[in-house]
Amino acid sequence: MHSTLTRTQSLFSLLTTLSFILASLIALTPFLSPSHPTPTATLSLRSAQVVKGRPHYYSTKKEEYAHLKFDLDADLSGLFTWNTKQLFVWVSAVYPSSPSSSSSEEESQEGDGRVNEAVIWDAIIPAPATPFAVANVKEIYINPLVETATDLYASYFPGRGGAKSRSSSRSKSKSKKATTSKSKPGSRSSSPSSSGKGTETKSLTLPGRLSLKNQKPKYQVTDPSGLLSERGNATLQLSWNVQPWVGALVWDKGVLGKRIGTWEAGKSGVSGTWEFPVVKGGVAKKKAAEAVTGNGSGGEGTETEGQRREKMVREEGAAEPVVAK
Repeated sequence: MHSTLTRTQSLFSLLTTLSFILASLIALTPFLSPSHPTPTATLSLRSAQVVKGRPHYYSTKKEEYAHLKFDLDADLSGLFTWNTKQLFVWVSAVYPSSPSSSSSEEESQEGDGRVNEAVIWDAIIPAPATPFAVANVKEIYINPLVETATDLYASYFPGRGGAKSRSSSRSKSKSKKATTSKSKPGSRSSSPSSSGKGTETKSLTLPGRLSLKNQKPKYQVTDPSGLLSERGNATLQLSWNVQPWVGALVWDKGVLGKRIGTWEAGKSGVSGTWEFPVVKGGVAKKKAAEAVTGNGSGGEGTETEGQRREKMVREEGAAEPVVAK
């Protein structure tokens, strides 16, 4: 009844239950907080260019694809809590799926309302490191214990000093890597820890703040039809996804996303409407086609100089009075 195996199973069951309850409470804490952050973002299109060619090396035929550059100024720091592991952010181009319904906003509303969404840029923003992060705990607590154990081993067994030399060489290599990582631009800043032993902890300042000017896209925009030029009623949208340590993923457009953080009014990360330009190199061809069509139909806007003179002569002859004999 009270054997070692039974007691081990009971203890394991108790630990599993407590761990599940603790993980559930940790996952629910961001939704139970009384105050919720309001992320802000201002997004605008800087330039757009449509090119006809093969957008990928594996493309079998030529099609139209677009390069979009944009400006972004966002503050998503309020989405970081103690349960946030990282934040995934992306910018997408949204435009009507039907070319006929993209000429105006009213026509697009009267149509089927379906849109295409293409991601042009994304980024992963990791949460700032805390003193209890795995790397910092290893650096502050575990490494000193290993060094102490190595010294004791070397003192009791002086003839076996190879372990100490190997550990010292490893620590030196680690210190060199740390110094080189500190000297790199854009690396995580370091601040002295509270232990006072010269160890340093890694930290990030102001996570979730983005300021991009004339940002180049990571991905190009393609359409299943292969046609993108002169598509109207298009916008750029910023979206985010919170990935916690424990719990479910949270999207900005989902129910949980509205509970965690709602966009501030007027700064919801949506740009104004714009239109895809004419394909590069196709303006001259379009004008030439319009000129040929106008000449064939006898349009006034494409008349030649000789045709205009003949028309003036006919008008003058019709305007002369007829004299009776």
